[in-house]
Amino acid sequence: MSPPGSVWDCLTVYEDEMGLVLSPTDLTKHLACGHLTTLDLQVLRGELGPPRHVDEALELIFRLGLEHEKAYLAKLRASSRAVVEIPESAELSARVQLTDDAVHAGADVVYQATFLDHGHRGSADFLLRVDRPSLLGSHSYDVADTKLARKMKVAALLQMADYGRHLQRLQGQPPEWLTVVTGDGQERRFRYADAAAYARRATRQLRAAIEHPVPTRPEPVSHCGQCRWSARCEAQWRREDHLSLVAFMRGDHRHALEQAGARTVAELAASDPEQLPLTIGQPSRVRLQAQAALQVLERQTKAPHYELLAPEQFWWVSPPTVVTKSPGGDPTRSHPLVKRAQIAHVEKPMMAWPWSSTATQSNGRHDSATGTLVPSLRGAELLHAEPL
Repeated sequence: MSPPGSVWDCLTVYEDEMGLVLSPTDLTKHLACGHLTTLDLQVLRGELGPPRHVDEALELIFRLGLEHEKAYLAKLRASSRAVVEIPESAELSARVQLTDDAVHAGADVVYQATFLDHGHRGSADFLLRVDRPSLLGSHSYDVADTKLARKMKVAALLQMADYGRHLQRLQGQPPEWLTVVTGDGQERRFRYADAAAYARRATRQLRAAIEHPVPTRPEPVSHCGQCRWSARCEAQWRREDHLSLVAFMRGDHRHALEQAGARTVAELAASDPEQLPLTIGQPSRVRLQAQAALQVLERQTKAPHYELLAPEQFWWVSPPTVVTKSPGGDPTRSHPLVKRAQIAHVEKPMMAWPWSSTATQSNGRHDSATGTLVPSLRGAELLHAEPL
């Protein structure tokens, strides 16, 4: 978990007498957003003040995460395991030494184990003793961490793999298992060997970004929803009239438009859809340009605007309601795997599914056995459909 107190209390990256000290949190944040690393380093160097934005929802998630962690700690203690707790109030060097002492003494569980090695520190929620010989004696340790989410995320494994690297240094061999205790109380185990190489590569990427910095700009990513810099980045996007402000704008479409010279909402609104990059499908070009034009018009008039789509031009094609022609020509209700060429009639007018093969990367996948497109709800978009 993060240091005690508010999720906004401090930057995780800092400098000591030996130089820059990084944590696994810095590592996962950098992979999520390189601009976040740039901003954190500017604060460290005194070039920028720390963010003042506080998100109560994130504060709540942080507190619930701590409660989840304490609940697992109580479960371990109730199982009669001897738990050594490393006090978070102690100095970093003292916590590192106490962790070293605990693993050499063979504690069943080490809670808040702390590591420091060559500018990299870490604080693992739990080290769990296992009967596997190592430099420590007849025992060694695996890593466990609590995560409030009920689904496994790569960032969690990346953090734990970094703890495993520190643990390998102490016990002479890597841990075998990384255990994530998810919010539903399930213990999900992953092999350290499967994540170790990725963690090493990610660490090199972070170090390279720090030692050889390049200019960065804020880009909308999934991490924005939990980032303390989000208010600053959103303000910059509004000043720049960033294309991410256009509703339904995808990242790959935004990059293609920027490379073609349409870098703002206003420039996109004034564009001819037929002159926009052909790497964006024609229906998407029309939709994005029309959406940008509506948003610009709303800014100018200070009043909401909308356009109605003619029902004969757009349908939702829901696979279970599609009627197709059988090889003999008789209409039959199709299997959810529907070939575009088979569609003959739709039972009710709705917005069209993205059946085109160019949409398969984001909107579906091909079934190799049947040669059909399995649609995905994510990224479904408007397509022109010819009246039947």
